[in-house]
Amino acid sequence: MFRFVPIVAIAVVVSVSVSTAYGGVVAPSKPSQVVTLFQSGSSCPTAGIAINRVAMSDGTLASFVIPSNQVLVVTGFEWQVSGVAGNGVTAILTTQASSAITSYATSTTTFDSAGVAFKNDMTPMIVIKPGRTVCIGVTSGSIASAFVHGFLAPDR
Repeated sequence: MFRFVPIVAIAVVVSVSVSTAYGGVVAPSKPSQVVTLFQSGSSCPTAGIAINRVAMSDGTLASFVIPSNQVLVVTGFEWQVSGVAGNGVTAILTTQASSAITSYATSTTTFDSAGVAFKNDMTPMIVIKPGRTVCIGVTSGSIASAFVHGFLAPDR
């Protein structure tokens, strides 16, 4: 006779012990922690455009900086660029402070027949501490829009 109960019990014990050992799942604990950031048109310190505006839950827009004692956890980004039909383009998600650039993710596609390229990508959770500007740069063309999705979490 085949028994499922011991296997299920072992799996539950293992998953509970793993989540306890590593501090549990990283996720927002309330809706107000979820953020959608977008470009303001400002340049980044070294290259690209700054992603430093936030859409508030009441529909207003505000400047965005990562609050002290918190981190921004990026879960994805989307972008649209105008350029030469048929050419390839890569968007690069970075953070910058002064002249220090850290690259986190890239997204590549080709301009369509109208000269437009766009993409929406999920990323592994990228943790960004305060004091850095989130930026998107492209290898060719002009950025029409760029968004970064994620949430704020306590920096523990």
